[in-house]
Amino acid sequence: HNELNKYHYEAYLLIGAPEPPPDVEYFTWNRDLDSLDGIRDLLARDPGTVIRIERIANARIAADLKLRQTLADNPGLENVAELESANHSRDLPASLDPEQLWALPDEFPFEVELCLAEADDEGRFDAVFVPTELAGAASLTELVYTTSRRKLSRKVEYFYANQPYQEKTSAGLVPELRESLAEVLPDYMIPNDIMLLARLPLTPNGKVDRMSLPIPDGARPDIDENYVAPADVLEIAVSLIWSEMLELEKIGVQDSFFALGGHSLTATRIATRLNETFDLRIGIDDIFDYKNIQLLSRGMRERAADMQRDVDSIAEMIIEFNEMSEQDIQTLLSGG
Repeated sequence: HNELNKYHYEAYLLIGAPEPPPDVEYFTWNRDLDSLDGIRDLLARDPGTVIRIERIANARIAADLKLRQTLADNPGLENVAELESANHSRDLPASLDPEQLWALPDEFPFEVELCLAEADDEGRFDAVFVPTELAGAASLTELVYTTSRRKLSRKVEYFYANQPYQEKTSAGLVPELRESLAEVLPDYMIPNDIMLLARLPLTPNGKVDRMSLPIPDGARPDIDENYVAPADVLEIAVSLIWSEMLELEKIGVQDSFFALGGHSLTATRIATRLNETFDLRIGIDDIFDYKNIQLLSRGMRERAADMQRDVDSIAEMIIEFNEMSEQDIQTLLSGG
């Protein structure tokens, strides 16, 4: 077995109103029967009845589920040897390989269709056995739906399927949107964060539920520039200040200030912090003109050389301070 036949499933769409289901006998795995021979006895006893066996454990993924449960029950395991020992002591539940059920029509006058059990996160499945003389009256796929004892209410489309190409198709959307906004809006009016949502959360009255909108996670925005890490201590120190002021966890040294959501207010805050730290008379215009950390750092080095200031030593102190814990900082401030 591999990923393709353990975790991949087919999906069917039923269009139109299904036919009323025939009389059905229901059985539950592990409660009414727990072996392939038990199913054989059932089919031999009721050759003319539609039979649905619910929540059969899937032998193809039983070992995976066993390992998952072992990990959940033993959070303190420290190495693979301990995991293997704990997992070995756990018994596998009674289960069947779907292939075993698909082979039963060769022995009995039934057709069989399998489907995932509803409201189950362990890969259990249901088996619907339909007498051969009834199999032509309705498709087996339709009978799987009509014989279900739990009717699901219709949900919005994205509940039933994902969009495999969404990442590729949306990768350039945010940069394109920023470019379009830049053509009609001043820099300070372009949003700091742009998030793509499958839908907007709504209140019961159909209005946008602003309290349920997700909070930006501080991740680096989707921008045209590839990420370039800081190359020296000054670039590291400046990137720390930019990250704090722009509320972003990761910033490349060639990332545009405006593409990161910067505006006049954040430029003011960055310039103020740089002046408090390095005392180089950095202005808002410098942030706008240099546009990224790499160019700004070069400009700061040139200005520091003219003013005879050692920016690298200051930058090293900023980095060291940033790596300290809150307790270390409190100890330092208290003179301990």
